[in-house]
This record gives sequence, C-alpha cells and structure tokens, in this order.
Amino acid sequence: MTQESQPSNTSPKQESIPPKQESIPPKQESIPPSEENASPTAPYAVSPFYAFLLALLHPGIGMAYATSQWRIGLVIVVVYHVGKLMGLLLYVRTTWFPVLVGVYSLLLLVSFGFAFVAIRKARQMKIRTHTFYKVLSVVGLSVFLSSVATPRWITHTYKVNSHSMTPTIVSGDYLIVNKMAYGLWNSLSSRQIFWGPGPARGDVVVFLFPKDPRKIYIKRVIGLPGDTIELKQGLLYINGKPTPRMYKGAYTYKAWDLSRKKEITRRTMAFYESLNGKSYVTLRDQDGLSQWRNWSSYRHAKQMRPSWGPTVPKGYIFVLGDNRDRSSDSRDWGLVRKDKIIGKVLHILFSGTKNKLNWKRAGTKIQ
Repeated sequence: MTQESQPSNTSPKQESIPPKQESIPPKQESIPPSEENASPTAPYAVSPFYAFLLALLHPGIGMAYATSQWRIGLVIVVVYHVGKLMGLLLYVRTTWFPVLVGVYSLLLLVSFGFAFVAIRKARQMKIRTHTFYKVLSVVGLSVFLSSVATPRWITHTYKVNSHSMTPTIVSGDYLIVNKMAYGLWNSLSSRQIFWGPGPARGDVVVFLFPKDPRKIYIKRVIGLPGDTIELKQGLLYINGKPTPRMYKGAYTYKAWDLSRKKEITRRTMAFYESLNGKSYVTLRDQDGLSQWRNWSSYRHAKQMRPSWGPTVPKGYIFVLGDNRDRSSDSRDWGLVRKDKIIGKVLHILFSGTKNKLNWKRAGTKIQ
C-alpha cells in the first residue's frame, strides 16, 4: 500500500470545535398588558368582591375602584348626593312619609345596580391603573357630602328613651326631625339661625336641654312670647282661655319604676286636646296626686331660677310633655331659648326595643 493511502498515526489530533455562534437576543413578543400582569393566584387585578361591597357602601367609590377611573367616581358621588338632597327637600316640603320611603328605596336600588355593574367592570380589568390617593379622594368627597353637606343639615333621626310624651311618642320611637323647619341649625355653634317666624303652638320640637346642653329633649310648644300659662286641675289655659279638651278613655302603658326597679303598668286617663288646629292626646294619672296638675305663670314662674312671668319673655318658649303628670318640662326647669331648638318632629321612622321592633308605628305623623 502506498503511504498516501494509509492513515497517518502521527498526524495531529483534530478536536471538534463547534462553529462560533453570535449571541443573538431572543425575539420578544409583545405581550398585552393584561397577560403580562396576570397571576395564577390573583386572576383579577381588581377584586370583584371588593368592588361589589364598595359600590354598596357608595356607588361612586365602587365604580372608581372597579374601573380605575376616579373622575367617573367623583361624578357619580356628586350626582348621587344631589339627588338625595333634592329628595329630602321634597320630603320636608310635603311632610309626606311615602316621599321619604321612595327616596331611600330609589337610592338603595341605585346602589345595588352600580354594585353589579362594578362586578362586571372589575372582571374586565386585568391591570390596576388607579392609585390609593385617587380612590381616597373619592372616599373623602363621599364622606364629606354624606355627613356634612346634605342630610345632616336637613333631617336627623333621634331615639326617645322616656315616657314624657306618651302616648304621642313612646319610649323606643325613632323620630325624623326636620332641622330646617324654622331656619338652619348650626351644629358648630349649637344655635338655630332663623329665617322664619319660628315654632308655633302645638309643634313638637327637639331642643338642647337648658340645664345641660349635652342632653337633647323633646316636648310640645305651648306658650309663645307674651303668653300666660295656667293649668287648673289638668286643664290648660293660655292667656286666660281654656284649650278645648274631651275625654277619650282609659289608657295603660308599661314603664320602668326606679324605686321598685322593675317594669310596672301605669293606668291613666286620656284626653283629646286641640291647640292651633292640631289635635293630640294627653294623659292624666288616675290617682290625682301630681304636683303639676295646678300650675300658674303668675305665681310659680317667679319662684323659678331664673325667674320669669307672668308672660313668656321674648326669645323663649314654654313647653309641656303630653304625659302631663309624668313630664319634667317648663313647669320644672323653666323656659327654652328659641335659638336652641334643633328642629320639628315630622314622623316616627320606626319603634322598637332590644327585644322586638314595632313596625306598626312606622310612618306615624306627629301632630
């Protein structure tokens, strides 16, 4: 064999060297933001559950969270509260309880409607673009309008815990008070800014207790500036003229006896009484031992501190409870300044205790 045809054992060893490859960055495909931010543990960047709850709390807050468009939330907040304001103004203007029921029923339907819309919007959102401060601005505006700008200046609800106005108002009643009946109640200065004639005889009003402004009392307006007030055997005289009264019948109610520390049944006599076109029922104990059954502004008013009489001075009113023999009122602690009247009672929202609710009294108009 020739040397050329035989393999050479002395030839250098050739290593297999792969060709040099240039480092080429892999081509990156454009991934939509919704896929880029998706997470297997959090399929939605915006929680549908939280969107639903926030929309129930307030439609504007829920929509701002669900859509990440805080401006839409601000618009909804303003429109929502403007509608609520107009509804409450219509209610205090007409003093018709179905108007109030309609207003809050409509607001409830609107909240549920936006809550379900918020769920759908939240499921469509795969990336969150809103910030904490933007949502906080919507929440702040909602809280401001809810607590300051609209309803608290128009109406307010108060609970009764006494029997001094029985049977018109009983313990456990929740009352709707029109705070714009006589003007505008300034909560900051605790004073009424009048723009009208003020309360009339027969109105049931809520006011700051003269002896302790931290307490809120409810009574019926009986005497206005310039009036003289007398009670003779329970019959009310204003400026020397008796108010029309007619016997209605026996009336019993449950009350807590502090001395016995138990609930007892009180037996009284009920009378229809008419004042300034308003007809209501007053009570008088059957035993006839009440110290308030005979009272006169000619004699007793001068013994009070501060003293007054025989006429009610300017800027004050004289008030009584409808449960005449069981009421602590102007016969006991004196007159009420007109600018301390918070508002006029319109209706009973509902009534109840810890054990049960009495919806039969809901919507009862206070005469």
